[in-house]
Amino acid sequence: MSKRIQGVILLGALLLSFGLGFGLAQHYRSVDNLSHKPVPAESRQEMVVNQDTPVVLEKVFTECGHVVTGELENRKNLVGKTLEEIRQQYPYKEGYLAWFNEDKSLVIHQRVEGWCPEDDSKCHLGVYKDHVAVYRGPAGYNEEILRITRIKIDSLPTEVREEVRTGKMEFTNETTLNDALESLDEYE
Repeated sequence: MSKRIQGVILLGALLLSFGLGFGLAQHYRSVDNLSHKPVPAESRQEMVVNQDTPVVLEKVFTECGHVVTGELENRKNLVGKTLEEIRQQYPYKEGYLAWFNEDKSLVIHQRVEGWCPEDDSKCHLGVYKDHVAVYRGPAGYNEEILRITRIKIDSLPTEVREEVRTGKMEFTNETTLNDALESLDEYE
């Protein structure tokens, strides 16, 4: 058999395979739609918040990514409202999403600019150029420098230098940070 005939046969087989695949995909879509179970009548009714509906507020903080979950204050203002009415009260353009879970609880998800309450007061030591610097936020977030000290990183003992460089010197507030900086001042 010549190479030309083999090429034509191969091309024909490829086109046939492609055609069959396309046809089966179209057929699967129409069959797949039939496999879904109808939605029960009680699920089709629009859900409304009542006195017993659990309402969860999820706050997601943009700086640290932490999610803080709690109950919504003024939840009584939602009683009798549909999901659409709730979404109007808590709009997407203001950082909200709202939905009902399968357990019929209402979730209001809020995007909050900044740090979560736990991380908001944290600060840590890091390096800026060749000096020890104080960064806002937990270790690993080196985006906002609060101040640069006069302490040169190379003047510190090796162990302390590595703790600063690796971000292990994290503090829950500026008071404990200042205490640590006073002890490092002797190496200045």
